[in-house]
Amino acid sequence: MRARISLASVVVVASLATAAGAEPLELGGFFGPRRFADDVVLGGAGQGQTSLGGSVVLGPRIARPLLPWLVPEFELAISPATTRAFDVSVFWLEPRALLRLELRPRARLRPFIGLGVGMATVLSSKRVIYDSGLTVDGFGVLGVGWNPGRGLAVRLDVRVGVLPSRADAARPVTVEGEVLLGVHVPLGRRRIAPTAPGRPLTPTEVLVKRAMDMT
Repeated sequence: MRARISLASVVVVASLATAAGAEPLELGGFFGPRRFADDVVLGGAGQGQTSLGGSVVLGPRIARPLLPWLVPEFELAISPATTRAFDVSVFWLEPRALLRLELRPRARLRPFIGLGVGMATVLSSKRVIYDSGLTVDGFGVLGVGWNPGRGLAVRLDVRVGVLPSRADAARPVTVEGEVLLGVHVPLGRRRIAPTAPGRPLTPTEVLVKRAMDMT
């Protein structure tokens, strides 16, 4: 029984490893407008009691598919922003991790959904008015991509994020939003395992064979 469980575990892991190895790394970037909430906790410790005005975010993005329809992504969003009042310059940035679910992974037109988390950080030029700080947020994504199969791919994201509010806000959380236009290129080509008779076993096949021998 234990041998069968071990074999099943090895087969699942091996399948994921094979799928991940077959899908190319995606490297790209994005930009677009962002709406900052007026009651978010960031900057609330400053005496100005102000918030960031709307701005543009941009940054790099890297992704590595685990499966054709399951794609983890990592990105760094940055924005040169200013406050709504007092015109304080603030550098806003957020490292993010996102899990993207492709609804039509092999089509050229690819709708997708996703969930992610980030760490929003602000660095203020006048901390007395608008204080520096950081907070954690979660966000949902709805988008569509155009992938011709090789070369440059394009996608459009609509994102809604949830962040903690200031202590004097009416609600414990607040909402911010983005619309992002992104591009990426695949690094390498999708690899397909050869099926010719007499070929040497791949490392994944060797692992499965050893597990089967144990049974």
